[in-house]
Amino acid sequence: MAKGNKLAGRIVADEIDVRYAFSGKIAVVKKRTGDVVKRGEVLAALDSKLLQMELDVQLADYERTRAEFEIFGKRNTGQDDQTNFLRKIEQAQLNASVKEVELAKAKMDQVVLISPVSGIILDDGGNRVGLNASPASNDYKILDTDSKRFRIELDEAIDLKDITVKIGEKEYTGEIGVIRPDGNGFVVDVNLGDYSDLIVGMKGEVK
Repeated sequence: MAKGNKLAGRIVADEIDVRYAFSGKIAVVKKRTGDVVKRGEVLAALDSKLLQMELDVQLADYERTRAEFEIFGKRNTGQDDQTNFLRKIEQAQLNASVKEVELAKAKMDQVVLISPVSGIILDDGGNRVGLNASPASNDYKILDTDSKRFRIELDEAIDLKDITVKIGEKEYTGEIGVIRPDGNGFVVDVNLGDYSDLIVGMKGEVK
């Protein structure tokens, strides 16, 4: 907000919620509150034993269905209406079996909770090995450090150009973003470029 003929602001960043895709028992916890995490790193994982059994069953069913389809094709080479109709049924059963395998594999892939951003774990959601988790609970909250920017809150929209921001004893050249309405005022996010020495919450002034 404005301070005399100066504008004050602070460093902000996005907070990301990462949730499980389905319910299950927690088997692995890699990250806890306060830990630094990189994009693509494992946060936690659910027990995959039941899902692996389900995948094995679907694979076995697929092998059986494919064998039946091939046997039908060798035994029925005619092109009459009844044979073509039965061939379509066999093909549909094979296609459905393929989809069931793909769904089972997709569930296996979602057992592991992966961080989509680099940042700091603000809350590990109470994840502990042996507990039951669900999509509605046990979500990780991550501060996305790659989304840092200097935010200015304004009482009214003003024309801003490239500016210099002073935070502590250091000055930064800022690139102005779009001014947008926010509540009863306006917000503008400024890209300072170098955030290596800046922490979320640090305050500064626009010169």
